[in-house]
Amino acid sequence: MKRLITPAVAGSAPQASRLPTSGITRRSALQLLGMGAAASVLPGPFLSRARAADPIPKRIVFFYTNHGSHRPAWLPVGVGGAAANETAYEFGEIHQPLKDFKQDILLIDGLDMLSSDVQTGSAANAHIRGHCHSMTSKEMADANLGGGISIDQHIAQALRKSGVITALPSLEIGVDSNSESRISFAAASQQLPIEGNPSNTFKRLFPTGAAPGGSNMPVDNSGAQQKSILDFVSGEFAQLSPKLSREDREKLEVHADIVRDLETRLGIGTQRTCTAPTITAAPAQRSDYGAWYQSTGDSFMRLIQAAFACDLTRVVTFNMEAIPDSLCGYTSSFGTTDMHDLIHKVAQSGDPLSKNAQAVGVVKKFHTEYAKQFAKLLGYLAAIPEADGSTALDHTIVLWCGEIAEGNHDLHKLPWLIAGQGGGSIRTGRYLQVPRSPKSRGHNDLFVSLANAMGSNITTFGTASVCQGPLSNLG
Repeated sequence: MKRLITPAVAGSAPQASRLPTSGITRRSALQLLGMGAAASVLPGPFLSRARAADPIPKRIVFFYTNHGSHRPAWLPVGVGGAAANETAYEFGEIHQPLKDFKQDILLIDGLDMLSSDVQTGSAANAHIRGHCHSMTSKEMADANLGGGISIDQHIAQALRKSGVITALPSLEIGVDSNSESRISFAAASQQLPIEGNPSNTFKRLFPTGAAPGGSNMPVDNSGAQQKSILDFVSGEFAQLSPKLSREDREKLEVHADIVRDLETRLGIGTQRTCTAPTITAAPAQRSDYGAWYQSTGDSFMRLIQAAFACDLTRVVTFNMEAIPDSLCGYTSSFGTTDMHDLIHKVAQSGDPLSKNAQAVGVVKKFHTEYAKQFAKLLGYLAAIPEADGSTALDHTIVLWCGEIAEGNHDLHKLPWLIAGQGGGSIRTGRYLQVPRSPKSRGHNDLFVSLANAMGSNITTFGTASVCQGPLSNLG
């Protein structure tokens, strides 16, 4: 049985024992404070919502992709022939699928993986080096493993220490997980596995096969009953008030305010649902990899949506492996071994393929397909309504990140962006060009900012020698 957190405990209101005694019995006081009949109908997720310092939780998603981006098509373009600036710009070619979310997105241009620049040891290969630095921003422990905790795990641990307890501290999932991907680390050399099967993730989130607190119906299907109880409590206040002295009436009004606040915190009147999604079987991976990739990615996105709607976790790392050849038009006609090889050659200015319009077009298509997947995830988050009339996307930080900046293995001027405002922590609808003088900024400075936006209180993360503290112009 869940412990009821009453308004008197959740807020700064007087305790029940300090209520005026004239005309109010202890039983009446408990009823008015929602500790009587109301206690039996308020579902668990609502209780945790009332318990939280912020009635609407902040969440964070690390949307992780591979092979960086194609910078000429990533850069925003100016308006009317002018150069792109912070607020006057249009998305570049590969970001066209995100046009509907332009005001929800902050483009960040100019961050470097400085932790890799100062590393003295070698890595097994350039991609593993990028993977190990991308989320830890710290020198590698050895040729294959990260040298410290990753930012997703730092945030998950900080949330738990602050008293935010969810069914899963964090979720690490991925479409066709690559054995080279070194993303989440609990500590140096302690790599966390990436779950690649949506059915297994479903079972972790919904071990009974249903949403918490009930059957396949939404958890908040008792909203009308909750509202009727709060209406009853308010009615009792109205009837009792004329019988009390002025002092007692003022004290009772304080408790009426608490009940109204509770109604707001519960989100009564919204259509927010917590439902266990139906996960359909994906096509056989080998028979149609493109269809399997899209179906599996969609299932994971709907699981993220459900996990946030049910407040089962607030930290997700979602690894989307390379876009399938069938979705970007790659063929062997370019004389390359695979799409990976084509991306590398197009990114090298001295290679003939870098000036081959057809080859460049396929690489652009590759990154545009990633943008389509990102837009789909944002759409799922934007479909979750919140009690204040906003959506879950407004209260979530979605960082699109990855292991390299471009296909030539460059780790400078990372093509990263943020969607969502994190409950007001991020000012979106902008193209932020991070100053590169007197010296460039490392991506661990961004991580400091994100950790603090999620409630942490740090000034450095990863390799301290290259960390200059939080970025000052995100919010």
